[in-house]
Amino acid sequence: MNPPQLDQIVDMVDKIASEGGEELTLVEKLVLRGCLDRQTYKEIAANNSKHYSYRYIQNQVGPNLWTRLTELFGEKIKKKNCWDVLPRLCENTNSTLPPPKEDVQSQNNPELSLISSTARELDTSYNQPLRDWSQAPDISGFYGRQQELEQLEQKILDGCRLITLFGTVGVGKTWLAVKLAQRIRDQYHCLVWRSLEGNPPPLMQDLLKDLIQVISGDREETTELKSLVNCLLNQPCLIILDGFESVLESGVHDGSYRSGYEDYGEFLRSVSKPPHQSCVVLTSSEDLQDIKLIEISQVMSLRISGFGESTVQKIYSRRGLHGSDGDWRTLSSRYQGNPRVLNAVARDWKLLGGNITMFLHQQHLFIPDDIRDSLAQQFQRLSQLEQEMIQFLAVCDEPALINDLLLAFQEKALKINDIYRAFTSLRRRDIIQEREGQYFLQRLMAAYIKDYPE
Repeated sequence: MNPPQLDQIVDMVDKIASEGGEELTLVEKLVLRGCLDRQTYKEIAANNSKHYSYRYIQNQVGPNLWTRLTELFGEKIKKKNCWDVLPRLCENTNSTLPPPKEDVQSQNNPELSLISSTARELDTSYNQPLRDWSQAPDISGFYGRQQELEQLEQKILDGCRLITLFGTVGVGKTWLAVKLAQRIRDQYHCLVWRSLEGNPPPLMQDLLKDLIQVISGDREETTELKSLVNCLLNQPCLIILDGFESVLESGVHDGSYRSGYEDYGEFLRSVSKPPHQSCVVLTSSEDLQDIKLIEISQVMSLRISGFGESTVQKIYSRRGLHGSDGDWRTLSSRYQGNPRVLNAVARDWKLLGGNITMFLHQQHLFIPDDIRDSLAQQFQRLSQLEQEMIQFLAVCDEPALINDLLLAFQEKALKINDIYRAFTSLRRRDIIQEREGQYFLQRLMAAYIKDYPE
């Protein structure tokens, strides 16, 4: 087969796989194309630009890929026959796949059937020994974020051990973390998802005991941090901690931890420095001070922004909204592409015909109740000076310069260092945003503040 034919077969298999529930990962596509071209695993490993190792391709990706394709097409597919079998199957199929087979145990156990589709999918695919994913949300309907996913995948391939996804309320940090896990799961022996958003969040000793017990397969019960690090050194693990801001102190602007949660800082330092093949991913509404202090290349923070205008139009026109190009541009700009807000707009406004021109005639910014509650919690977490600063910006007609803020608050006899620390904290929390040297309040927070009772 020539290169265009190889690409066509890979694209068709990927399309059929996605209709069956999950698209091929990047490494699966690479291996499939190489095998269709009758390359050996060593040749595929030597020629790929992503630096996937020969052992990883031979021992994990290849066997899992052939098992998956055999189940998908209902015919034995392996490395030595894929170039004969797949072209025929792709030609014959109409891309209408039977529903995925349910695990017999799940069918007979009502409790297991309640596990989200995300958890079930990750647990049964590729024969990976998933330990605990039941807390992860179902992300059916996920769309976009290809650039962020590819950036994160490459960073992990380069050995990144600690990643923070941060951004404003409702921007999609949690969904992105789940999607990332789905795409890179075949690199790990163990996947664990934990939410830190409880009231109160788990103490470090409780989290350590939980993680070590899960990763060790219930063979260890200890609360020692070094034991968790040993687990990460002994087997590749992916740990996702959602809502990390929950362990940070409210009412301060130095990014410090709540009383009793200070050892979370030591946790971050300990999991980031040893040369293991595991990765810890955090989601947070603010960039973390401790991450900035760990000055090694295997640590990164990625700010997650809202969708761009074209993505907004693609997603929500499919969900029943309609309007002119100018309307879509205004909708995207007004809500800064925030997925959770736009989902609520699509849900509620579709009932009224879906005409976004009429929706945009509303005087006030529409804020769903759950977003309003989250903004209220975020506002209450701020120091008094931070609250005053965003109230000042909320009533500004134009973006402000840093000197405007300094002058306004110096009149209140505040020290410049205190003003600057509060400003830096709001930038780190992604509440104040910057464009061409001018600063403005994140739109949803600005709308909330204008309605906030004094």
